[in-house]
Amino acid sequence: MTISLGLGIGVGYRSERYVPTRLFRSGEKGFCLLPGTHYGRMYQERTGAAATTLCSPDDPVGTYHDLITGLYATAPSDTARPTYRSSAGLHWLDFDGSNDTLSVSSIDMSGTGNASVFTAVAKGTDTVTVAAVVGEFATVSPSSNAGAFTLLAPHTTGQPTFGAQVSGTGGVNARFYASNAAPVTRVLTAAMKTTATSSTDALSVRVNGATSAGSQVATASTTGNFGNYPLWFGSRAGSSLFFGGDIYGYIVRGAATSDPVPTEQYLERLSGLSF
Repeated sequence: MTISLGLGIGVGYRSERYVPTRLFRSGEKGFCLLPGTHYGRMYQERTGAAATTLCSPDDPVGTYHDLITGLYATAPSDTARPTYRSSAGLHWLDFDGSNDTLSVSSIDMSGTGNASVFTAVAKGTDTVTVAAVVGEFATVSPSSNAGAFTLLAPHTTGQPTFGAQVSGTGGVNARFYASNAAPVTRVLTAAMKTTATSSTDALSVRVNGATSAGSQVATASTTGNFGNYPLWFGSRAGSSLFFGGDIYGYIVRGAATSDPVPTEQYLERLSGLSF
């Protein structure tokens, strides 16, 4: 069955229609970056709710309006705007690895110690200065902010990896996933907890729908909830660790997700993968 989601995108599903709004039906906090679907609007201006000029393919994106949560992600300058791309029924945001970035000013997830992060991402290079942030929920970094998280591509320069980190009071739990040399497209799912009794309890990651053990740098136990922080796409706080590649979708949900498969299949289709 093929479902039309508007703006020229058709998505096929193995079973009943999937809608990402189901992840937020109980008032969960979060954000959905889903370019080219009818769950968001992209504007050239960086003015948030005041933006008016809708993006066409190859236009710079100054504002992304998430129609599910009502929040806005904006670029800090005109030169920092990622580019909206579209080809063969696929839609994505192209980050140049130099200064492109978007941010949501704040998401208050202080009421929960659980988060689910889903993304479909194409990593363009493993050659970066230090590392590259796909998405990060922090004021500074998970190492500096308790109740923060990040997804990295790669986790350190020259390494064929994706990485994930989550922090609670007491330290940072991290995992790194090799055998993902750029250029490569993957759907990543991270189940994160800030109150955890072990590294495996704090963070588990699925790559293309399969659980991946990865290698880890771990803190034995952490406490507390997530914070009230900005959510950055493509950089660390708009000033470093810039990501060079494409984001087809990125969903943050301030809750545990018992069955990640429907959301993974949704992002699989948005990115043109088959796994």
